[in-house]
Amino acid sequence: ESAAKRKRGGGGGGTAAANSPAQSVSSVVFLQDACNSLATAGATDGAIKLWDLRRPTTGGRGRGRASARSKGGASQPTPVEVTVPHVGASGRPHGIVCMAADPSGSRLLVNSCDSKISTYDTARLSEGVVAQFEGHRVDTFYIKA
Repeated sequence: ESAAKRKRGGGGGGTAAANSPAQSVSSVVFLQDACNSLATAGATDGAIKLWDLRRPTTGGRGRGRASARSKGGASQPTPVEVTVPHVGASGRPHGIVCMAADPSGSRLLVNSCDSKISTYDTARLSEGVVAQFEGHRVDTFYIKA
């Protein structure tokens, strides 16, 4: 079964989770910090997730959180931190087009579909936006930073 067929919903062989828009990732950034972190962003849900690569199946950073379990009982990776999705005036989440990190990995610059660039502190990602900039227009996911 082709990926295009599954995306259109044809063939009936895909699972709901595999076809769910909340599962999409539009940007991945490796953070050059002591924590060996990876930041990912969602194309439709607008959430940014921080992952500890040294602990791919636990909550990481020494917090002792258990990993999620799949139906088969295998461990699933669990993000260390998750932001609240970008929500616009309409009340719906705005997807993330692309991200970039500063050289130290301590700040993330995030370009979202609501045509805003937001800055996040990676040490306190869940606290939300540090600064926000406007003045450009986002029309496509094909142009990346």
